[in-house]
Amino acid sequence: MYVGLNSYSAILHRDRWIRIPVEVATHLESLTYSVLEADPSDPDNRSKDTWQERPRFPMQQRA
Repeated sequence: MYVGLNSYSAILHRDRWIRIPVEVATHLESLTYSVLEADPSDPDNRSKDTWQERPRFPMQQRA
């Protein structure tokens, strides 16, 4: 996946450790998307669906 922020650009590979600037990582971690999820107690009733925020780029940090 290609990522660019201001003058920095990188190609991110899934399931591989890479080094990126802290500012870029902080920005990527702040990005989210919304998913409409069914109510687990009543999944057939679409009026009880709720919007949930999920991280777009879940990341791990190495110490």
